[in-house]
Amino acid sequence: MNASLCIVGGGPTGLMLGCLAQLNGIKSIIIEKNVRRDHRPKAVMIHARQLELFDRIGVLEDFLKKGLVQEKINFQRNDGMKWSIDFNNLDSIFPFYLNITQPDIEEILENLYVAIGGVLHHSVAYEDHYDADHSVKVHCKRGGVDSVNIDCEFLVGCDGGSSSVRKNLNVQFEGNTFQAPYLLGEGIPDTKISSSATSSMLITPNGVVSWLPFPDGRIRIAGPGLKTASDTDCELSEDTFQSLQATLVPNEWPRIIRTDRRAYYRVHSRIANKWGRSRVWLAGDAAHLNPPAGGQALNLGFGDAESIVESIKVSQKESLSAAFMKYEVERKSVAQSTLQLVDMMPLVQRMAQADDTTSEVIQDELDKLAPKLSHLYIDHSATGLDILGSDNMTIRSSIAVGRRYPWWSQKSNSNSITHRGILLTELTRIKPNPYLDIIISPDGIVRSISKVNTEVM
Repeated sequence: MNASLCIVGGGPTGLMLGCLAQLNGIKSIIIEKNVRRDHRPKAVMIHARQLELFDRIGVLEDFLKKGLVQEKINFQRNDGMKWSIDFNNLDSIFPFYLNITQPDIEEILENLYVAIGGVLHHSVAYEDHYDADHSVKVHCKRGGVDSVNIDCEFLVGCDGGSSSVRKNLNVQFEGNTFQAPYLLGEGIPDTKISSSATSSMLITPNGVVSWLPFPDGRIRIAGPGLKTASDTDCELSEDTFQSLQATLVPNEWPRIIRTDRRAYYRVHSRIANKWGRSRVWLAGDAAHLNPPAGGQALNLGFGDAESIVESIKVSQKESLSAAFMKYEVERKSVAQSTLQLVDMMPLVQRMAQADDTTSEVIQDELDKLAPKLSHLYIDHSATGLDILGSDNMTIRSSIAVGRRYPWWSQKSNSNSITHRGILLTELTRIKPNPYLDIIISPDGIVRSISKVNTEVM
C-alpha cells in the first residue's frame, strides 16, 4: 500500500488528521489495531476552537445534533457555596463547549473521512518502521498474522498513551503518574436529567468528584474521590461504587442507579521530550497526557492534527526540518502550558476552605480560565500560561505575529476561505487599514505582518 501519509490509530486525533489531510489533497491511510470501535464514552469535552474547526470541515451540525451544549463548568460545595467558569463571553460564534461521547465523535469523523476518499484499515497493527531519505517504510500485521507493508512520505503516531510509534522512536515520555487512582462511574441516574444540567465539580469534606451529563441522559461521576483513596489499582465492585457515590455526591444531585461502567483509573501528566524524528511524528495522547480537568485531551489532539497538515504543506515549500520544527515548537509549548493549566487541585483545595471574602478572589481567578480552556487565544509569541492567551484583554485584542487575529471567527464566517471544499491551509490576506498587509492561517493565527508603502501606491 502507498500513501502520502500513514496514520497509526483510528481514534479522534487520527481521524481528524486523516480528514484534514484528505481535504488538503494529501492522500492518507489510517491503520487501527482494534477490530471495532470502543463504545465506552471516554473523552467527552470539545471546546470553541475545535467547534470552529468542525464548522470549517462541514460536520458541525452533526456534532451539535449528538452533543450537549454546555455554557459553564460549575464548582459547588456541599454547603451551597458555588463558583463557575463561564464560556458565554468568548470571542467566537460558539461561546460554549460540547459534551459528546468519543464513539459519536469517531463515527462522525470516520463517516467524513471515508466519504472524502480516506482509507481506514481495522485489525491492522503497527509493528515498526524504517525511515528512508525521502519516505517511510511501515511494517504492520493484519489480524496478528499477515504482514502488511505501507510506503509513505510521512508517518504519524496517533496511537495513544502507550504509543508503539513513540517507543520505536526511543522517545522519553516525561512526567508523572498520580499516586492515587481516580474513581469512575457511568450509567443511568435515579432521576431524569434536565436540559439545563451543567458539568460540575462537587466538593465535599469527604473528597472531590466531577459530575458530567451525557446527551443521552446518562451521567458520569469521576475524580480523585475520597481523600483516603487506595494508592494501588483494584477492582471496583458495585457495592463499593454505590457506597463511594453516596459519600461523595450530595443527596440533591442525581446519582447513578444503574451502572454501565465502574472502575479506578490512572491519571497521568506527561509530555514527550521529542515529538518525532525526520518524517515520523507524534500527535495526541502519543505526545502528551494530561489530567482530565477542563476536558483538554480532544482540544490538544485536534490542534495537533491541524498543525501537522499545515506543517506538511510547509514542507512542500521549505525544508523538512523547518516544517517539523514549526510543528514541534508550537504544539509542544501549547501542551506544556495546558498541563500547567489543568493542575486545578490546589484551587479546588482553596475552594474547600474558602469563606465569603476569599470566595470572590477565587471567582476572579475562574473568570480568566474560560479563554485559556477554549484555546481560542493561543499566542505563539508568548511564554508560560500566556501561550493560551493573555489575561489582558488589550493584549488579546492587539495584532501580533503568532497570535490569533481579534474576532477571527466572526470575520472568517463570511470569508470565502470557510466555504466547503476550499483548502483548509490556504493563507488569507487581510488589510485592516491601507498601511498593513496581514497573512493569516485558517485557525486565525497571524503568520506575518507587512507595512505597505503607500507612496508607491
